[in-house]
Amino acid sequence: MLRMKEIWFYHLNLFENSEKTGKAIKKAKNAAEFQSAAAAVFRDCRVRANAMPLWFKPA
Repeated sequence: MLRMKEIWFYHLNLFENSEKTGKAIKKAKNAAEFQSAAAAVFRDCRVRANAMPLWFKPA
């Protein structure tokens, strides 16, 4: 689960208004909480129009 939390750390910036759901992902203590928080991202947050990974820096 810790590895999945790390992946979400990088991908949350691809969604609009993902701060609250991102916090729920970070606070999840078991797999069921994590799974419901991750599902909430897809259910409640829209993908940004100009979505670009945070680690990508154009030259």
